[in-house]
Amino acid sequence: MLIEYGTIASRIVHCDPTEWQSVCHSLNNPEGEAFFRPDYAFLSGLTAWFRHCGIRVDGDLVPDTKWLTTDIPRDLLPGIELRDYQIPPVQKALCYKRGIIANCTGAGKTIEYAALVKLLGGKSICIFETTAAAEQMLECLKEYGLESCGIIGGGKKRYADHMLVVSDSAYSRIVKRDERFAQHLHECKLLAFDEVHHLGSSKTWLQVCLYCPAPYRIGLSATPFDEEWGVSDLTLVGAVGGIIDLLPSKVLRDAGYLAEPFVFMIPVAGATVDLVLSNWVEIEKQAIVQHEYRNNLIISICSHTVQKIPDAKMLVLVRQEKHGRFLCKKLNELGVRARFSFGSKRMYDENDRCVHRSYSKVRAEFEAGEFSVLLGSVVYDESQDMPSVTDLVLASGGKKMRRLKQRLGRGERKCTGKKHVRVYDFYDSQHPSTARHSRQRSEGYAEEEIFEVTNPKVVNDLVNGRVHPDQVIALFKGDGDEDYNRQIGQAICTGNV
Repeated sequence: MLIEYGTIASRIVHCDPTEWQSVCHSLNNPEGEAFFRPDYAFLSGLTAWFRHCGIRVDGDLVPDTKWLTTDIPRDLLPGIELRDYQIPPVQKALCYKRGIIANCTGAGKTIEYAALVKLLGGKSICIFETTAAAEQMLECLKEYGLESCGIIGGGKKRYADHMLVVSDSAYSRIVKRDERFAQHLHECKLLAFDEVHHLGSSKTWLQVCLYCPAPYRIGLSATPFDEEWGVSDLTLVGAVGGIIDLLPSKVLRDAGYLAEPFVFMIPVAGATVDLVLSNWVEIEKQAIVQHEYRNNLIISICSHTVQKIPDAKMLVLVRQEKHGRFLCKKLNELGVRARFSFGSKRMYDENDRCVHRSYSKVRAEFEAGEFSVLLGSVVYDESQDMPSVTDLVLASGGKKMRRLKQRLGRGERKCTGKKHVRVYDFYDSQHPSTARHSRQRSEGYAEEEIFEVTNPKVVNDLVNGRVHPDQVIALFKGDGDEDYNRQIGQAICTGNV
């Protein structure tokens, strides 16, 4: 197959019937209509997918292979010290000019992006899903010596050589034909996407790809593709290319760069939900948000953990505002200092008052120890660097492995003295749907080679504050208190577990 290559889109100029059949089959679309215009033009990144499927492609972008054999000139990276595992993705991005850096959460994709910006020179633009993520990246880039950085989104508009732009704001400026923004897109040498997994299903992100002719096009995400491969994943590949570097969290955990998660899977008893109920909104309401026994488990875990570990920093992830507010209020009534941060930069404080507080401000106060429990909505599922988190409570359930891995990443980042992160999850048997989701999360832990504690006596002692969480971890690591080990052994032998 011969193509006429273009940075944004390429076009098939010759393809025999057998090759065309293979191309359409590779896209899981016999007609090929979803990915080709009438003139046989397609998003250029799909050539990587065609090659992956064994289709010969002539006329594609020629890699700059010198970057795979040439050391990165450190004198061009003042303020940046790359770890050994961070060098290959930078080299591959420079070599192939497009693709996805699929390094795990906490691997340092931000510093890799900063290195690319410095090495390439010229202007750049990075697209984000949220203002909070863009603001966090801005802080990091300045630490790495990149002063000429601007941000658009969340009411901010400052142009500079290196732009960090929220996707909705980018789309709005394209629609309004903002000349200055269009000029920046045209002059960019590097187009990047933070948490690029949003691109495949987002028209706003895709529009930026179609309007920006930058020769270097890089995606950053620990979880770029969905579990069930589909059209959105192929659209993502078409926009930025395939994976050029993959680094699982297990590798960095074993190397000591990330904290080791220990998952306590706590069974939920109490009221069940009507088995014939199929509306997820109502199931979630009854089985998770308003489930009294389950909420009491969460409150008990938080209160006992803070009591036994005064310097613990707990992050509780919820999905709905009313759920987070309820848990926050109950914890404060018990004397546990908790705050709930959610959309539009709002926060409920210890007195159940709703106040304006930016995500960065909330994080800073949490890091400083002003309160022990931070309840966060979905904005905390990804992109938020929170190395001080010692305990992670997954209060919202869910089934997607992508979201689970992103959530685990909130606790895997290390700080001084932190070797592991305690993760509290719930086996939700209240309804067949929630039970299935719990099993899928359990499978996700096994896939990531994360130890999961399910022993009923152990988790019951943990929830009720009869045992220190680190004592349980020590037990399963082969050391710890001999008396408690003996109790567990006797319980197992007598069947009382």
